[in-house]
Amino acid sequence: MCRMTVYKGLGLDQSILLADLIVKPKHSIIHQSYDCHERFHNTGLPSQLNADGFGIGWYAEKLYSAKTRDELLFSPKRRVSDSFDGVVIPRNKEYETPCVFTSISPAWNNRNLVQLADKVRYHGMDDSHFRINLTRPRSSPLFFAHVRAASIGSLTSETNCHPFTFDKYLFMHNGYNIHPSFFHLPSSSILSDTHDDLSSFALFLTHLEELGPLDQEFSGKDMRHALGTTIRTLNHLCQ
Repeated sequence: MCRMTVYKGLGLDQSILLADLIVKPKHSIIHQSYDCHERFHNTGLPSQLNADGFGIGWYAEKLYSAKTRDELLFSPKRRVSDSFDGVVIPRNKEYETPCVFTSISPAWNNRNLVQLADKVRYHGMDDSHFRINLTRPRSSPLFFAHVRAASIGSLTSETNCHPFTFDKYLFMHNGYNIHPSFFHLPSSSILSDTHDDLSSFALFLTHLEELGPLDQEFSGKDMRHALGTTIRTLNHLCQ
């Protein structure tokens, strides 16, 4: 069974690095890639290994050209928060599509992963705005991390490594799905006819699109509804 980590802090503490979550703790996901516990022994997988690849995902603040920064800073219409310095702009428009780094090498033996984790920093947000920081390192309000133990018959490739991304969406899951040929997805499905790991993501996006265009901002209630519908569909297909 794969292992995954999600971190979404609530504060504005910028001292948290990705390494503090996936490298340094004794039970970190990198540690679990070579010494995991509580796995069922009838899976046919090595009892302590998640060595079939890994992935991390995060959202980076948008970068602006010098001209754009000047326009934001000196615009008479800009809003400045009393709680911190910087320009305050609606958060839903100011984060790029997710950054993702995946590899089929074991997580415990990937030097690039450790180096990257020491550079990516957490950035908290309030309910409606976030700061465009013009001087500090780029940061993220959300971290995903995943180590993979491929099910018997599943390919080991970077395209099968979680997390997956489509436009602004970041997705990962645990467990084995039935083969995608058993999925009868609508013709509008964005990721139909793909491998089993991505098929659940395709199904989720299909159900989410039933609620509106994917480029709109969905509420947490909408996201939960789409995910719940996805799980019910998967359960039905597996019966």
